Amino acid sequence: MHIVKQAGVIVVAATVIGLADAQLRDVKLAPSGAAVRGDASEKNSTDRGTPDSSPSTPAQDTSTGGAPSAEQLQASQTDATPPSGEASAAGTTGAGDSNTTASNSAGEETGAVAAVVDPAALGLEITIADAKSLFDQGIRFIDARAKAEFELSRVPRALHLPPEAFTTGVGLEVLNLMPVKEEHFVIYCGGGECHASHNLAVFLEQAGYTNLHIIKEGLPGWIGAGHEIEEGG
Repeated sequence: MHIVKQAGVIVVAATVIGLADAQLRDVKLAPSGAAVRGDASEKNSTDRGTPDSSPSTPAQDTSTGGAPSAEQLQASQTDATPPSGEASAAGTTGAGDSNTTASNSAGEETGAVAAVVDPAALGLEITIADAKSLFDQGIRFIDARAKAEFELSRVPRALHLPPEAFTTGVGLEVLNLMPVKEEHFVIYCGGGECHASHNLAVFLEQAGYTNLHIIKEGLPGWIGAGHEIEEGG
């Protein structure tokens, strides 16, 4: 019985000692645990981000919605304005193109020639324009006026053959210069009331010439149109 009591005392003592030891361990670990918990808290605080105590500066609005500054306007104008050399070159080129076009137009007007007319499609009486086309094709002209008028002025390379030559025989030798009776010939006189060209055409037709044309306006119409003439005997 005495032994059992002693054993109980020993067990109780051992329990008390164990509890005391556990408390001592807890007291020793507490600071370390607190340190660990402090480190974790500090880490969590760092992860969440520490508020910046410095005063914040509002960001400048660089979007296109805001009004542009004076510097931006100046930069835009500088980018959009070509260098003075390029602008000058472009202006010179444009002017050159205009001058070239005007020069070409003037050249076309100056070098314009009468349209080529088929003599076979013409009748007895023709216009000055038709006569000029035939002249440019080398068709021979015949002056039916008096000799004095012929010597004063005439169409270049024209032959002189008045209708009186067929009644007097004077000047009929000109027919030797017209051997091909199927050729086309252009006859003219003073125009208007002058009938010498029509009278000559009748005699030539009787002589076998079949392709005759008469300038209605005569030599005055030819000169009035600005076409060339010969002067002097």
